[in-house]
Amino acid sequence: MADVIVPYFPQVEKDILVSVADRYKKADVWAKDPIIDQEEWENMHTVMWQAGELKTLDPYDKLVNTSFAEKAKQVK
Repeated sequence: MADVIVPYFPQVEKDILVSVADRYKKADVWAKDPIIDQEEWENMHTVMWQAGELKTLDPYDKLVNTSFAEKAKQVK
């Protein structure tokens, strides 16, 4: 995973990216498909809130639009 995302974070050492990816996986906030359902949103939101990265807990239905992911998932 780190090999895939390293171009987007050139200033971050690879071992740190490996560690971060591992933490996300263990926290069960890793998306299993492109559609983010409400439970996945709330898990990710909680992790980010607890880390102090968010000032508010925003509602799923106001911020998440799954229509694009649903269309992409249908393309074979």
